Amino acid sequence: MDEKYSLPIKEFAQGIFTEPSGLPSSSRILSYLLSLFSACVIASIVHHMYYLPCDKLAIWVSGFPYMVGSLTLLSTSPYGVNQVASIFSKPPKDSVVK
Repeated sequence: MDEKYSLPIKEFAQGIFTEPSGLPSSSRILSYLLSLFSACVIASIVHHMYYLPCDKLAIWVSGFPYMVGSLTLLSTSPYGVNQVASIFSKPPKDSVVK
């Protein structure tokens, strides 16, 4: 296959798991793993709800948005913690050491 028409899968995968500077990003890897975990949990809950009688199903359906919201927060937390930590780790630009 011509080099011009090949898909850059390796570069795409490296771009997903690294920062724009090229350094590996543990927060991105953790976010993807937690997103996969959350998707599996949501799929298992939906599968479980499919076989419940109607009276118990109402309880599960009423709590389902809260479960999805908490799993969303769980999957995005490593990236948010990394961003907050980077804010506090940078020294001020106008600071003068006396």
